[in-house]
Formats: sequence, C-alpha cells, structure tokens
Amino acid sequence: MLPLVLIQLGVGAALAGSLTVLAPLRPWFLLAAVGLLGWAALRAFRGGRPKMRVIVLLTLGTAVLAAALILPAFERDLLRWAQTL
Repeated sequence: MLPLVLIQLGVGAALAGSLTVLAPLRPWFLLAAVGLLGWAALRAFRGGRPKMRVIVLLTLGTAVLAAALILPAFERDLLRWAQTL
C-alpha cells in the first residue's frame, strides 16, 4: 500500500519500485490474492451464470495474479533483454 500512496503523491515509479519494506510479505500478499480471487469466483458462479462483465473482470484478475506469480522467475532474463535494447 505504501508504494501506491507514494505514486499518488507524485513520487517516481523508480523510487516506489525500489522499496523493499514489503518484499518479505510478498508470499502472504499473493496467498491473500489467490484466496480473495477464489472467493470472488465462488460468489459469482454460485447463483448461476454471472454477467459477462463479472467474467471479464475475474479473467483479468486471474491474468494479473498469474503474471505476479510467474514474472519474478524471469526477472533476470527480462532485465538482461531490456539492456540490449
């Protein structure tokens, strides 16, 4: 939450991204995100077929969460590739 507050206050993304205060809590945040996304899906599909907007938002949320889980494994390669540009 602190990086979001700093970005809202106009602090640059490089400074906000370099904060390592929340890094040890990353697994807990990801676990909470998976749990909340699962809870949202259960609530959405429990009463039948939800509206298309709900399905699209759940799909987007799942894609963002999957990226948050997968991208750290490729961070070194992505940074190396970005330096060659």
